[in-house]
Amino acid sequence: PRDPNADLKIPSHVPRRAQPGDHSELVLLTSRPPMRRGLPVRLRLGVVVVVRAPGKVVRHVSAVSIRVRRSGNARVLGLLLANLGTVTESVGGACNVLWLHRRGRILARLRAVERSILPHTRGLVELVYRGRLRGRLQATSPPPTPGCPRIRSPRFVVRV
Repeated sequence: PRDPNADLKIPSHVPRRAQPGDHSELVLLTSRPPMRRGLPVRLRLGVVVVVRAPGKVVRHVSAVSIRVRRSGNARVLGLLLANLGTVTESVGGACNVLWLHRRGRILARLRAVERSILPHTRGLVELVYRGRLRGRLQATSPPPTPGCPRIRSPRFVVRV
């Protein structure tokens, strides 16, 4: 019997002409079914691996659009983000993603479940607002804070 807890080491290198930043690749592992007994079952497992090529890194996340929908008593704001940079950005979690305000006064700070957005792709972030505010509000991204990606956005006007 083979060791079920064996380590697997896969050597890799960054090609000379690779652009600086993150590059996602899929490593596909396939098992061989035993020849002798039982039902032959083949297992295929895919693992996404991110490799960072050395060089100047560009961080640029922009808000593209926003939509509001009702979900029971809550309002769900769907914020479409574009990662125009060269590295994978982690958005949400402990970081504020969006501020709601009226006449210059911040009324709500919204956070999202943490998610990653790959370079040169777009991703939808859902922000849940359960407060009592209704009507037209302005939605903007907060100023940059340490450990959080800066999200560049115009002032969106939303109805909650």
